[in-house]
Amino acid sequence: MSSTGRGSEREEEDQYFTRYPVALGICEALKGYGFEAPRRILEPSAGTGAFVSAAAEVWQPDTLLWNDINTSLILPEHLSRASGLGGGRLISLESDFLLMPSQADCDLVIGNPPYSDAEAHVRKAITMIHDEGAVAFLLRVNFLAGIARTAGLWAEHPPDFVCPLDKRPQFVDGYRINKKGKKVKKGTDSCEYAVFIWRKERPECEPAIRWIQWSKYLKKLENKVARVEVTPKVAGKPKVDKAKKLVAGSAIEGAVT
Repeated sequence: MSSTGRGSEREEEDQYFTRYPVALGICEALKGYGFEAPRRILEPSAGTGAFVSAAAEVWQPDTLLWNDINTSLILPEHLSRASGLGGGRLISLESDFLLMPSQADCDLVIGNPPYSDAEAHVRKAITMIHDEGAVAFLLRVNFLAGIARTAGLWAEHPPDFVCPLDKRPQFVDGYRINKKGKKVKKGTDSCEYAVFIWRKERPECEPAIRWIQWSKYLKKLENKVARVEVTPKVAGKPKVDKAKKLVAGSAIEGAVT
């Protein structure tokens, strides 16, 4: 996803995790843009869980499914937040999203897909929403470019909205070695980002541009650097339905225990 905090090395398995203020700002903006009450939400590449807890806080859906190849990466704070908000079901799936059965029953698929395989995740996500559903993915702005994508994805599935972020997010912590050989702290990403929104049944019109002011949540959460996760404490032990190692061909609900 990221260009690695302005360094040259890439994180293993494209592990560039969205920070909570970014995810919360995106979810709040989508709610203001008309996505007011999705009842069944899927986060297909949950990572540390920022979108899981943000979606739970903003919408309190009836069912919130979160998936990742490795579900142990989710932060306890995000899991507690998601399980402690509302009375809906929180369902964990551990699988390769691209191999999940296409259910076409979600109101919203939202997240930050691995950029190296982003188009495949977009196409898969579209098969997971019903006719009135939507997909909202955080991607680089230059995802708009490319000869193959222009003639392929954008001709077949043009987005309804492209929503640039007002501030570049930070995805990675730690330090890197700059061109002068000095150790410097990793900062915000070197690319601009936007939330791309698709609807399965969309009006015959050109994509609209809207802006997402997520940076105001840094101050709201008293979090001056996006790498710090700020989450409230939720009493009680998280209650999560686990569906481990989901394989292609198995029904999502049928796999939940």
